[in-house]
Amino acid sequence: MRVLIDVKDNPTSGKGHFLNRLAHELPNHGVEVVSEGKHDIYLGVNQFKHKTKAPKVLRVNGCYNDKARPFKKMNETIAVQCRKADGIIYQSQWSKQMHQKYVGKYKVPSAVIFNGSFQTKGVDFANGFVAVSRWRPHKRLKDIITAFDIADTGRKLHVYGDTPMIGRVPNVVYHGKVFANELFSAFNQANASIHICYLDACPNSVVESLMVGCPVITNNVGGTQELIMEGCGEVCEIDEPYDMRPVKLYKPPPVDHNVIAQTMWDSLKWPRVTNNAHVDIVNIAKQYKSFFEGVLSA
Repeated sequence: MRVLIDVKDNPTSGKGHFLNRLAHELPNHGVEVVSEGKHDIYLGVNQFKHKTKAPKVLRVNGCYNDKARPFKKMNETIAVQCRKADGIIYQSQWSKQMHQKYVGKYKVPSAVIFNGSFQTKGVDFANGFVAVSRWRPHKRLKDIITAFDIADTGRKLHVYGDTPMIGRVPNVVYHGKVFANELFSAFNQANASIHICYLDACPNSVVESLMVGCPVITNNVGGTQELIMEGCGEVCEIDEPYDMRPVKLYKPPPVDHNVIAQTMWDSLKWPRVTNNAHVDIVNIAKQYKSFFEGVLSA
């Protein structure tokens, strides 16, 4: 089988890094990956950039439901691509539910397949907490820092990604943008990573954290909680159940900082993550191959 994938040499986004990992792993399972020329199936991410007569699989990031934006028009752009697809892959069950509500349901094969990363050997050395994101208001960095300050564990909070300094809280270290290998090193040395973004689908930073063996503290709405299997960290009950209505995304609901702070204390005793096969790129590539085969035989 030969699959056409739009892979960038130096990706800057989470989806780009994931796509590169997938493209590197698929050949280990008998799937040839090409960027042009003859192919049996085409995998597009969010959109199809090439004209082709081959069956097309669309891997969707998610959809829009922010009241502050023309989300119906924005979702129609996604729907145009979905109507071209012979198969659709969602990142999480939550992402699928949202997509079917706001973009539409399509009579083509579909599957939920998490993002994945490579297994990275971890070390038993923990010196604090890590928070990684492309920081925007719904990522809740201010809430993370407030909870960290309340916890007062004596450890450090390492913040990665472009963001202005939020106050001058002791032991909060801002690193800005860094290369991927630096992030793996940070996860290696952390008690836990913290990702409490409001309504996230399947964040790559959480996948990467788990594959390094670093447990995750997350919240109870969106798709991130689906990644937290037993021994992978803890899902904090800090958000009201989400009813799938449009929201003001950049004005997320307040959270109980004390719950997050207590979980930070609890995480100081957590073991390293070993239950991470569900986000291992080896298994993810197998799922993609199986889905491709199903589309081709449909």
